[in-house]
Amino acid sequence: MKITSGDSTGNVEEALAKFGDRETIAPYAREAAALLTQKGIIQGLPGGTFGPKAVATRAEAAVIISRIKQIEG
Repeated sequence: MKITSGDSTGNVEEALAKFGDRETIAPYAREAAALLTQKGIIQGLPGGTFGPKAVATRAEAAVIISRIKQIEG
């Protein structure tokens, strides 16, 4: 499943700036996290965090899948 559609992630730091815990996002995952944030697929957790160490619930995973499918059309 490819969601980039030729778009670049632009400024990774700018995309992740709204998350208070952005520094805890692993270096290998930062670009993907920025892209998913820019596309509106991931919006973060209450309190302005990304939760990179959190375990996603089934409901959260379902929302992510639904948003990806909407983008893919």
